[in-house]
Amino acid sequence: MSTLEQWTEILRCPHCESEGSTTLSQLEGSFDVMVEKISEGFEAVQFEYGVNFRCAPCGIPVRK
Repeated sequence: MSTLEQWTEILRCPHCESEGSTTLSQLEGSFDVMVEKISEGFEAVQFEYGVNFRCAPCGIPVRK
């Protein structure tokens, strides 16, 4: 049986300085990261090699 690992990352927009968080999870042995929760005002964008986050109002990538 696989173990589910969860962690939280802080998100901050470099333009408007909004702050939020996201909770991510990953099954042991898997490269796929799943977004469990994300603060209002932020969006998760799935790419072929992972997940990136952006500020919804500004439309720019955020810092983790």
